[in-house]
Amino acid sequence: MGLALAGLSAPAGAQGVSDAELIASARQACADRDFNGFMSNFARNTRVQAAFLAPSIEVRSLAAPARIISTVEAARYGNAFAIAMVDYSWVDARTARGRNPADLRLTWTELPDSGQRIDYVRPAARGANRAGAYVFAFRGGCWQLVQDLR
Repeated sequence: MGLALAGLSAPAGAQGVSDAELIASARQACADRDFNGFMSNFARNTRVQAAFLAPSIEVRSLAAPARIISTVEAARYGNAFAIAMVDYSWVDARTARGRNPADLRLTWTELPDSGQRIDYVRPAARGANRAGAYVFAFRGGCWQLVQDLR
């Protein structure tokens, strides 16, 4: 089942809250099996993301997902996550701090065992779109980022 999302709202009051509150909110979303709520918190900052990374993230080819390009330890993943939430909209994280963040189109697909895949596209006025995908596995009572497809 796929669901296309663009500019989806985050939980009310999510702007301006502490990292600890965002992490707690993400954990509650996991307990409620609410991936949208989880993702709304995960996309807000790198500290929240770090709390929900698998010990290692497989970087794979978007065109050939079975092909593993590399494996990155969570501690070295850094700011690689391309999706951010700004003013209740999904945007390209590379542009999130600018005056005009670039909107992303997201498609979410539920995977077996409560996993989730998010495909993203940043429409380009000229040239190629920026696209990729992420896979989250449900482990230990919450989702963890396990794959980054580029």
